[in-house]
Amino acid sequence: MLVSRRGGDVGMSHLPSKNQHTFHPLHAQKTFSLEDVGQGVDQRFAGILDSLTNAFVSLDRQWRVTYINLQTESLLQKTREELLGKILWEAFPEALGSTFYRKYHEAFETLTSIRFEEFYPPLHKWFEVQAYRSREGMSVYFQDITRHKQVEEELFTLAAIVESSDDAIFSRTLDGIVLSWNTGAERLYGYSALEMIGQSIHILVPDDRRQEWEEIMQRLAEGQRIEHVETVRCRKDGRRIDVSITVSPVRDATGKIIGASTIARDITKRKHAEKRQHLLNEASNALVSSLDHQLTLPEVAQLIVPALADYCRIALVDEQQQIKEITVNHIDPEKIALVRELYESYKDRAYITYGVQRILQTGKPELLSTISGDVLESVQQSPEVLQIIRALGLESYMGVPLLARGKTIGAITFSSVQAHRYYTPDDLSFAQELARRIALVLENARLHREAQAEIAERKQAEEQQRVLKERMLALATTDQVTELPNHRALLAQLDQELERAQRYERACSLLFLDLDHFKALNDGYGHTAGDAVLYEFASLIRARLRRIDTVGRWGGEEFVAILPELQADEALLLAEEVRAAVAAHTFSVGGGIHLTCSVGMASCPTHAQEREGLLSAADHAMYAAKRFGRNQVRAANDPAVLALFPANNSEEGREEAALVGMVEALVTLVEARDYSTGRHSQQVADLVLRLTRALGLPPSEAQMIALAGRLHDVGKVAIPDGVLQKAGRLTEEEWELMRTHPQVGAEVVSHIPALRPLAPVIRAHHERWDGQGYPNHLKGEAIPFGARILTVVDAYLAMTVDRPYQQACAPTVALAELCRCAGSQFDPHVVEAATFLLRQPEQSCELPSRK
Repeated sequence: MLVSRRGGDVGMSHLPSKNQHTFHPLHAQKTFSLEDVGQGVDQRFAGILDSLTNAFVSLDRQWRVTYINLQTESLLQKTREELLGKILWEAFPEALGSTFYRKYHEAFETLTSIRFEEFYPPLHKWFEVQAYRSREGMSVYFQDITRHKQVEEELFTLAAIVESSDDAIFSRTLDGIVLSWNTGAERLYGYSALEMIGQSIHILVPDDRRQEWEEIMQRLAEGQRIEHVETVRCRKDGRRIDVSITVSPVRDATGKIIGASTIARDITKRKHAEKRQHLLNEASNALVSSLDHQLTLPEVAQLIVPALADYCRIALVDEQQQIKEITVNHIDPEKIALVRELYESYKDRAYITYGVQRILQTGKPELLSTISGDVLESVQQSPEVLQIIRALGLESYMGVPLLARGKTIGAITFSSVQAHRYYTPDDLSFAQELARRIALVLENARLHREAQAEIAERKQAEEQQRVLKERMLALATTDQVTELPNHRALLAQLDQELERAQRYERACSLLFLDLDHFKALNDGYGHTAGDAVLYEFASLIRARLRRIDTVGRWGGEEFVAILPELQADEALLLAEEVRAAVAAHTFSVGGGIHLTCSVGMASCPTHAQEREGLLSAADHAMYAAKRFGRNQVRAANDPAVLALFPANNSEEGREEAALVGMVEALVTLVEARDYSTGRHSQQVADLVLRLTRALGLPPSEAQMIALAGRLHDVGKVAIPDGVLQKAGRLTEEEWELMRTHPQVGAEVVSHIPALRPLAPVIRAHHERWDGQGYPNHLKGEAIPFGARILTVVDAYLAMTVDRPYQQACAPTVALAELCRCAGSQFDPHVVEAATFLLRQPEQSCELPSRK
């Protein structure tokens, strides 16, 4: 240890055994060293030893510990009191027989110094030991190198990992000089470590990647880590390879960037596979873009060149295996014409034809990895063809068949003109997969065309069948005379509408329409004229209905109209419109004739809910309309209908129906006896119905009053013929007898329950507004409203018809008389309505509703 300087000399001091301090000049004692430090260190040197960073132990010749410094206590985890004066091996019995024990004894016995590294298990530490032998004993210095050993081990492990990695791992300086180069780098780039270490990394970078390299260097200088950059590098043999590189900056202890480490992985196969998969996908997309291969095959040829070939040919054959068309492409567009010229030259004898023909004949692929001049000449080509082939260049060739369903439909040939591009079996396998896809799409396109033709043929047959079926159905469901649905179609449509009405809880009404006196028309004009009338009648009905309504011929002169979602009152109004339109129409038969129709109406669910019940109700209503004078509309719940067709079939019901028939017969009898009035009762009923409609009365009430008009003179049956048919004026006694007919008529209808509501109207139809009428001298509003209407209509028709005792007057005169008597004999409101109605065409009359 350096302790003093005297006379310019540097001296070292050792610790004497008896606390004596001796100084030896260095030039006088050349063998002086640290091992001369003795036992019994005094306080002056103890401070120096305690300041050492290494542990220090002094041993005497009996291995007793004579001194330890503070670092020893900390490192060995024992105090001075535990160690001083103790024999070393007693203090550390676990060291007996260890390397420490052997090395110490070796130094002690040979009087030499030693230095070694050893792991001490009890403390789980590595120590670096320096032991120096002296005459008095031994001085030992040691330090903890555990962390150093761990780092060293990690470095060895890292080095082993780097060396055994399949990836290329190397380091370099900032200016690109290679510092390390593992075996993975040797395999990837083809350069050995000896060749690369000390060389510039730039020899790996292709010229077209220099700018990319400069950008990486710039980012590296900025401290960035470049991860997984896919690029291209050059091997020693000149081949270009695809690599993925990760470059990290290397820093020194101060953090300064002094170089870079690079990990490079060969991705050539992956990129190659990706390019091939991309080619397959693009080819598939091109092929399925159109069913016309004359459009798609040139696109495929453009994809093949340059991805898989420098020039290619796609040949297709017909059913006789003769080439019908060929598609060519070349990497140099100016040589495409040369390829076509070659094709024309080799049709029968050229080399390529030989290859294609052999593929077509055998259905097997061909592969010629390398082609020499001898190979070309061995095919015995003509000089002209050989000249074209040499002009095109040919280094490698392969060809594959296009197979579909085990049959060869064509072939593809691939040619390479590049010195480093030689086809391999792997390339041939890929070409076969490409050919498989092309053949599959071509075959599918052919099958599609055949299927389309078959479908078109089948559709044509189906269309013909459909048209025939529609014609047959039309014949089965359409009436040939009116071109309307027939009986069968009406039943089916009615079932559908009733089912829909019940499902959605809506109404559905039904009309039965019958042409009046049609049999007489048929007999008089013939069946051809009758058919023409039926067609016109059908057109009139159809013109008045809505689009959702259905009208059809039920049979003979009867028609049925189905009115979905129409309530009973609405259906009655529509039926009246149809009746009025028919009555106003001039039919073209016989130079123009007028006809009427009788209409019956029934509604679901008001009158019936099932099909048969609804049909029966509408039929009964139509029958009642014909029975009570024709040219009218009757609802299924009309009193006349209920009287003719009672709800029960009991004796009472049959009796009531018979009574109605008797009343109708009495009316007919009265009309027959009073030849001067003729059809007066029916005329009254018709005009009453028009007037009640114009006044806005509900259809059911209007029908009741019209029925009263039909029966109002039934009481005249009790008047003798001499009075009823008298040509002159009646005497007072005869008038008294005549004035009894309203009362008699009321009594007649009151015996029939269904007609009983008509009795007050019939009884009062000769009452006056001022109370001067008969039989009960009712006045004003006390007179039933139906009777007031009946009075006005009866008076108007009486004035406009010739009577034995007076001539008929003009309608205008009759209307003026009604107006003159309004407020005395007649209800003014009814007169006003009647005047307005009778001055308008029948089909256009419409008055405000009665308040």
